[in-house]
Amino acid sequence: MSTAYKLTGLRCGGCVATVTEALEALEGVEGVQVTLEPPRAEVDGAIDLATVRAALESHGFEVELEPAGSEENVAPGRALPVAAAAGRALPVATSAGAAVPRPDSPPETSVQPSVGAELASASPEAPAPRATEGDERVLALHGLTCGSCVAAVDAALRAVPGVREVAVSLPREQARVQVDPGVDTAALCAAVAAKGYRAELAAEAPGETTHATGGVRAGIALACAAVVMGSMWIPAAHAIAPWLGASLATLALGCAWPVFLAALQRTRALSASMDSLVALGTLAAYGLSWHNLLRGGALHFGVVCMILGFVLFGRALESRARAQTGGALRGLLGRVPPHAHRLRGDQVERVPLSEVQRGERVRVLPGEVLPVDGRVRSGTSEVDTSALTGESLPQAVGPGDEVHAGTLNGAGSLDVDVERLGADTRWGQVLALVERGQGTRARVEREVDVWAARLVPLVLLVAVGATFGWALAGAGLGPALLIGVAVLVVACPCALGLATPTAVVVAVGRGATEGILVRDATALEGLAQAQRVVFDKTGTLTAGAFGLEEAVALQDVQPEVLLAQVAALEQHSEHPLAQAVVSAAAAQGPVPQASEVQVHVGGGIEGLVDGVHVRVGSPRWLREAGVVGELGDVLGGGVGVGVAHGARLVGALRLRDAPRAGAAEVVRSLRDAGLEVTLLTGDRVAVAERLGAELGISDVRAEVTPAGKAEVVASLERAAPTVMVGDGINDAAALGMARVGVALGGGTDAAKQQAQVVLLGDDLQALPRALRLGRATLRTIRVNLIWAFAYNLVAIPLAAAGAISASWGAAAMALSSVAVVSNSLRLRRSQDTKAS
Repeated sequence: MSTAYKLTGLRCGGCVATVTEALEALEGVEGVQVTLEPPRAEVDGAIDLATVRAALESHGFEVELEPAGSEENVAPGRALPVAAAAGRALPVATSAGAAVPRPDSPPETSVQPSVGAELASASPEAPAPRATEGDERVLALHGLTCGSCVAAVDAALRAVPGVREVAVSLPREQARVQVDPGVDTAALCAAVAAKGYRAELAAEAPGETTHATGGVRAGIALACAAVVMGSMWIPAAHAIAPWLGASLATLALGCAWPVFLAALQRTRALSASMDSLVALGTLAAYGLSWHNLLRGGALHFGVVCMILGFVLFGRALESRARAQTGGALRGLLGRVPPHAHRLRGDQVERVPLSEVQRGERVRVLPGEVLPVDGRVRSGTSEVDTSALTGESLPQAVGPGDEVHAGTLNGAGSLDVDVERLGADTRWGQVLALVERGQGTRARVEREVDVWAARLVPLVLLVAVGATFGWALAGAGLGPALLIGVAVLVVACPCALGLATPTAVVVAVGRGATEGILVRDATALEGLAQAQRVVFDKTGTLTAGAFGLEEAVALQDVQPEVLLAQVAALEQHSEHPLAQAVVSAAAAQGPVPQASEVQVHVGGGIEGLVDGVHVRVGSPRWLREAGVVGELGDVLGGGVGVGVAHGARLVGALRLRDAPRAGAAEVVRSLRDAGLEVTLLTGDRVAVAERLGAELGISDVRAEVTPAGKAEVVASLERAAPTVMVGDGINDAAALGMARVGVALGGGTDAAKQQAQVVLLGDDLQALPRALRLGRATLRTIRVNLIWAFAYNLVAIPLAAAGAISASWGAAAMALSSVAVVSNSLRLRRSQDTKAS
């Protein structure tokens, strides 16, 4: 019996391996087939949904039965939808106008198809599209204070029909909800309100958090505490001290109205949070003090003021620190100017950017940041694109050239026709990736939120037990109640809830400032766990463009003469490699003139040079022209074009796809960090091994089709956490099978859509920094969690034992959350991710 299950939370090849291992360990399972796209598992054997759900939810995945007859029941994971012929790439023209195989193409076979057939077989099918994500709603949340709040909101949203995926962020006080088209936003907000929180559609731009009001309230409450405590030491004030304390404690309660309102909302929703603990503790002390004031006994109004003062002050500090975690995003947002110089006829007017429309024209003055995407209508300048692409040198632009928002104009003035604005610009898309990455949740965060949600009721039980225990032991109702209050206010589920998301938010922002776009928090975990990095060759480790390596001549022709003859023909070609050939020949001596030159598009070029009929072209074209000789023997397995005198092969130009600048340093850096490095390519074995030897990569796997690449990466991922780095459409399937897929910013859209991390521009040297960022983030999360768990494990028993007073317990609780956020902020200044 085979049963299909729909999975939620499946993000990478590592998830696939985890699910597979967990299901195979279950009794009664005879076979398991897990696919990433669509995220599903097909299980053979007699096993029920509850057992499967229990096995996978412990790993952070959610499970539901897949409807019978759905399209997803056809498991596409059994065979990757990439044609075997996709391993052969389209020919590229050489300097001679000839067609030579791309470096990733397999060896030439004996069967030569027609040009039309070769084009058809060389076009790879696109990778399987991701399942449609429907609509995304971003909700601004109000009232979140701790991990139990996150868990409650997450569960409420997931219970709404039509909701596919939920990501609740405590630092950003935001929820990203993937829903089926047609799901009403009001239903989502109502589900959140039913749990005692408030939700509304978030504005397009993240708002600023105001800390001043909370700081003022905290100051008033602490001042009240100081006056109440001081009155006890002034003999003249003893007569009015009780009523003064009652009045000031009431004022302090008023300052803390958000805490009590939130607690009331949770109570109505039959739930509890950090606000519930604080409210219950202070109201108990406040009520006991009023009872003793009227009946006689010890007063604790000062304790009430101190608890609320410390709680409010700690939250103000925490709010300020949490706001700083989004500083990188605000810096990116602030790069695009809010105004533009709009052209209306001969008039230039400075207007808000929101008033500029597509199709209008704006003028960008020297030294200004471009506010829009568009094309230069007039003017010339140099534009610094480093913030967008990572390109270190300014790019010359003129009429007809495309320019982008967020880039810096040089010394010239440009008139630009507006094509895209705001979120539609390339800069806006970068911001969207950063913001979405900051809102995602790491796998460990889900597990921590479960513990944080359990902590609140556990603390309530401990507080009640401690109160009754001390009272029965003869301590008296007043002291026993204060010990219970101390237990309530010393507990800090906030620290648990903030430990992971604050580190993620800071890390994603830090990466964005260094050209590393992290699209998913789980990628940071994967980067930290990586033990192997797999590189595609063409366009990743190499520049992806052929260059002249050397002229190879047979015995009766000198290489210098051969190169000069080819250069004589190439002077009549406009191909980019032609100039390289001519320059190389000119460096050796004068270049002769050629006559009767004929260019055969896609084949080669021929003409007379010093009375000799010279032909330069691809192996096929030379054979068709009747040239005798095997070009493969001359090239020695390399890539190039042949040179013939009449019908006799006399040599070749060996072409080479040169390594990308800094590639060797990147490989060395990865190996020094203890990672295994693999080169995975569709190119010939000889070419791949030569590049591997040059870059220091011993594990080279060549002549692999795109489907084969995916299989190899999946196999490596099962053995150890693997990062795949690629840039082409033929890498997309392999990127999806790795623990983390990394795409170069200059790569294809298919690769970037499949990858979890995108390196802006083509800066391969950002990869080691990305790996260090992942490790630094995981270290920070671990420190945060150790502190948060240790604090609660130590502080709660001490408070229950009467060793910590309620006032100092509140202070300790407030500082615990601030300590976690402050530790996360250290990632902003960490040296681990800086370029060496």
